[in-house]
Amino acid sequence: MSGKNAKNGLRQANGLPSGQGWDVEADVVVVGFGGAGAAAAIEAHDAGAEVVILEKAPPNRPGGNTGCCAGYMLVPSSISEGVDYYRALAFGTVSDEQLIYTMAKEIVGVPDWLKQLNVPLVADGREMPGTFPTLPGSRVDQISVTGGGYVAFNILAEQVKSRGIRVLCETPGERLLQDPSTMEIHGILGRQNNAASYIKARRGIVLACGGYQNNAEMLANFNYPGLSFCHSGTPYNTGDGITMAAAAGAKLWHMASFELMNFAIKAPSDLFNCSATLPYNPMFGSYIFVNRYGKRFMPESRRLGHYKGDIEAGNFDHAHAEYPNMPPYLIFDETFRKQGPLVPEKNLGAQTLTWMSVHKLYRWSEDNSLEVEKGWIVKGDTIGELAEKLGIEAQGLAETVEKFNAHCERGADPEFARRPKSMSPIQSAPFYGTELGLNIINTQGGPAHNAGCQVIGVNNAPIPRLYAAGELGSFFGHLYQGGSNFPEALAFGRIAGKNAAREVPWG
Repeated sequence: MSGKNAKNGLRQANGLPSGQGWDVEADVVVVGFGGAGAAAAIEAHDAGAEVVILEKAPPNRPGGNTGCCAGYMLVPSSISEGVDYYRALAFGTVSDEQLIYTMAKEIVGVPDWLKQLNVPLVADGREMPGTFPTLPGSRVDQISVTGGGYVAFNILAEQVKSRGIRVLCETPGERLLQDPSTMEIHGILGRQNNAASYIKARRGIVLACGGYQNNAEMLANFNYPGLSFCHSGTPYNTGDGITMAAAAGAKLWHMASFELMNFAIKAPSDLFNCSATLPYNPMFGSYIFVNRYGKRFMPESRRLGHYKGDIEAGNFDHAHAEYPNMPPYLIFDETFRKQGPLVPEKNLGAQTLTWMSVHKLYRWSEDNSLEVEKGWIVKGDTIGELAEKLGIEAQGLAETVEKFNAHCERGADPEFARRPKSMSPIQSAPFYGTELGLNIINTQGGPAHNAGCQVIGVNNAPIPRLYAAGELGSFFGHLYQGGSNFPEALAFGRIAGKNAAREVPWG
């Protein structure tokens, strides 16, 4: 290296800065210790590779979104039907037929693999219609992990531990180390205890570090500029893998694709950096959703989880250059307050549907009284007083409540077709309201990959020795079959681990 290049700190052919040695070495380095990362590490080890896992979270917070999902798997009833269904779900965003076939074949095989690892499964339904029943091949079998994704991940983690695989927690990946002439990935720069750690990957690296759900800048760039979001999943998914892969020359795909959960209560969601989520199933009783003008804007009975229709909360008013329905508010009365916690410990019968409930960051009071005391829920003796405290247009809210109460008396909702049995008049003082937030389960975008989980570069050729799996560059570019990211992470994590282990060591 010339004196000028040495002075500028240009990297050697192995990707290291001049004069720098390796701090850690392994055959396969897995970045991210969730479902995809655990599956990759297990398969790479069993293929004969020495494996090390880097995990951004502390030792008591691994698992990624696998560790806080419901553990449901909607599996195609056959491989051929799965091929048809996934091709249709791709909606033109995946043209690689081998990848589509692999997606179907491997997800169909995930339940058997989990059984071999003694993960407890229950077959909840056979040949039921999928999320999009009009699409070809949409019949699916519903299979769930008893206890949810938290149980599944803990068993995977035990499998990792029993194999002696090293897990370096609180060690996020920062930059891939790449040979500038061959574009081969030779290692990764990690950050441990605020110090740089250069980690050598003799065979390959698997990026399995999730999406960008907790990265406000990426959410604004790829989705809705000007809106803020809450997120139900791990707070450690901040798009690190996207940044690293892009810097290494990866082609990105599916960046605008994300999955919604029901609204979250904004104040505690901001406080805990993860969503305090309303019940997954529609609520009953004396409540409505309104915007800043005090007007209802959507059917309260709609379940937003994995919903792909128009999201009224995100509608943009061109004439006034604003999102008129953001932020939304939940308005209710004393009777509704006493019905039960606004943020239940269990959703869909599982305690593992949100990061907050899995890790027991906060337990909501049964009658919401403690949250009123904390100021997360605002109280007013009258509708007008409540509107003033919340910053909602008072006349608009008063008119809306009066109109809603009249709908309740008639037993019909001509505005939004809410089911009559779910409606009760808002009339029992005092009255309450709380600001809500749009709530993301996860994002799907990241580096594009092929059927072998090789990351594809901007030149449409694989980047040597680089693999990706899970929500980081998920298959789903638009339409998403609920209950699919969990088995997808395991399926492609296994492929990535096996293939990385098969690489010939570079040194």
